[in-house]
Amino acid sequence: MKKLTTLSALLASSVMVSAQATYDNTSGDSTWETATNWDGDVLPAANAHIGDGYTVSLSSNQTINEIDLVGDQNAGTATLNHSAGTVAGGGWMKVGVNGGNNGTYNMTGSAQMSGHSQLHAGSRGGTGLISLTDDAIFSHSDNLSIASDSGSGNGTVSLSGNAILNTGNRVLLGNNGTGTLNISGNAALNLQNFNSANGLGTAIVNQTGGTVTSNSWVAIGQGGDPGASATYNHSGGTLAVATTDAEFLTIGENGAGTYNASGTATITSGGGFLVGRNATGDGVLNVTGSNITMSGGDLRVALNSDGNDVGGTGRINWVADAGGISPILSTGNTDLGANASLSLDLTASTVFATIGTGTTPLEIILVENTDAVAGEFTDAEGATIDIGGGKTGILSYLGGDGNDISVTVQTGAVPEPSSLALLSIAALGLGVRRRK
Repeated sequence: MKKLTTLSALLASSVMVSAQATYDNTSGDSTWETATNWDGDVLPAANAHIGDGYTVSLSSNQTINEIDLVGDQNAGTATLNHSAGTVAGGGWMKVGVNGGNNGTYNMTGSAQMSGHSQLHAGSRGGTGLISLTDDAIFSHSDNLSIASDSGSGNGTVSLSGNAILNTGNRVLLGNNGTGTLNISGNAALNLQNFNSANGLGTAIVNQTGGTVTSNSWVAIGQGGDPGASATYNHSGGTLAVATTDAEFLTIGENGAGTYNASGTATITSGGGFLVGRNATGDGVLNVTGSNITMSGGDLRVALNSDGNDVGGTGRINWVADAGGISPILSTGNTDLGANASLSLDLTASTVFATIGTGTTPLEIILVENTDAVAGEFTDAEGATIDIGGGKTGILSYLGGDGNDISVTVQTGAVPEPSSLALLSIAALGLGVRRRK
């Protein structure tokens, strides 16, 4: 009898759990840990559903398979504030999925999430916001999907502080919907590869700090639909793309992609850079300022990864700050296709005021290359180009140590350009060089 009494007491004092539970906030304290806040008055053990306008706080260790935060199992608006404890699981987590749903997941403090497979934010017409800050860590085994499914959803993931987001597979950003990824502070995003702007999607990355590390390729503007576009705004922190020579940072793979590098941005890529890769690819790389570090293997503009010209369009634009420009370092080959164009604006440089008054030509290195430049160029060697402010320079594919792309600024009396707009290396004739 004593054993029965003891067992009854244990059962009475233990917290019951349910394979599937829907949050109803019966107690009114808005916490995850209060059993009466879940239907059936038991905590969820496998699947947890939160909707109906609830804001829930979570600060303890939990084991949950699937978390539906106004995902496809319920509707409305919901917020989960996770400030401490580790939530472990094995299934998906959905935040703001399906039309009309609006979900927010905030990770702060020392909160951790691990073991889940796919993480969705703002898919199929829903709106999803995921925010990690402080020392929060989210690790999952499969895709991070941000506005990446059928329908025109809107998803945003923001990483700040010392937060870490580990993705076991790829990041899908703005594939059919509008996806935004923000990285700042000392935050880190670790992934396998990056796919942005497929279907009718719009993808926007804003990186002002932190580190993004991909074990494989990164594509800015992967899809071929004319309505899709991807933009990477990078003013601080590091983007590191693989370490092997077979993986690239691609800007404009099959669609429109723009990479805006400025400030103190650091970009490295083992394979190198492809700007305007395939037939429908339209890539633009804007390099603004003198404090950018951009280095990698091959640099191919309007060419695919094999160096073949399949009709893509690629442009690289350098815009100086007071200190000048940042050259691109290519440790492999630099190849330009027929639809490749380069531009340079030195107007803001402190040396610009001296142009036309000195006696020694000033050489500006655009691409510092270890091998000879090769391909078909829309401007011949020695073409006269506009560098801004009505002044001109001479383009060379034999600059620097003989392997670099450079512009030599004319000194003394400089004739005004008769018909050139702000430098477009695209109209003065065809020059061809072969790699040595």
